[in-house]
Amino acid sequence: MLQDRIEHSLNKYHSKFEDYDTVMKQLEDVAKDVTLEQKREEELKLSDEEIAFYDIISKNKDYIQSDKKLREIAISITNYLKNKVTIDWINQEQVKAEILVAVRNILRKADIPFEQIDELIPVIMEQAENNYAYVH
Repeated sequence: MLQDRIEHSLNKYHSKFEDYDTVMKQLEDVAKDVTLEQKREEELKLSDEEIAFYDIISKNKDYIQSDKKLREIAISITNYLKNKVTIDWINQEQVKAEILVAVRNILRKADIPFEQIDELIPVIMEQAENNYAYVH
């Protein structure tokens, strides 16, 4: 994750493990990656949240016919989550269970095999927690 890379570089600098020039190079690399990610979002016409799910699902691209379908799945998952998550949802097992079932249904409707769904669900749920941990 980009933020982790920035924090890691700055921590090394503050701890005197890296010099200024090295840290600046690392931060420039992060800036380039941010620019590339923004271009990718524009090309795919997806938000950063949707891109995260798109990337997870695209690892199983063998089972999905087109990028258009990948986009639709990522958008469906993101829209569902945005409408479902509430304050403190991560600590509410009932809400998490409902989300899990809904995401599973989205993936089933996309004709993703059950075995692949079982592999995708934990990764998608982890990403959902990362994206929406702090809902206001």
